[in-house]
Amino acid sequence: MKKILFTLLILVISGKTFSQTDDEFQYVTSSKSGNEVYIHFEKDNYGTKEFWLKMTEPIKMTKSKSGKIIKTGGGYTLEYIKMNCSEKEYASSDAVKYDKNGNPTQRPEYYDTYNQKIIPGSVMSGVYKYICESE
Repeated sequence: MKKILFTLLILVISGKTFSQTDDEFQYVTSSKSGNEVYIHFEKDNYGTKEFWLKMTEPIKMTKSKSGKIIKTGGGYTLEYIKMNCSEKEYASSDAVKYDKNGNPTQRPEYYDTYNQKIIPGSVMSGVYKYICESE
């Protein structure tokens, strides 16, 4: 019995150690369109939190112009966020969009924003609640 438990323990540990999951990012919320939002903390400086925000796009089945069913989406966007918890503001920088294969494709139009107010009910509002209110 001890050998079986030991073997199971080793398998669980090795599975966690060598898994291909993205353990650096923590799930935060999802949007109505199906995008999932994750964060990876970097710094906490007296109410200003710095982190990487990852927004994944769901894979959707759509019809092409020729009538074939194709898969679209599946990529993700990474951007560096500085969030001021006391002022309910954030700034973003260093944003990069990746395709479904993990290849960088472009910089999104909204990168390098400063002192943006957090809009109630938005995805960023959910991120704010997760980061600033759940301490």
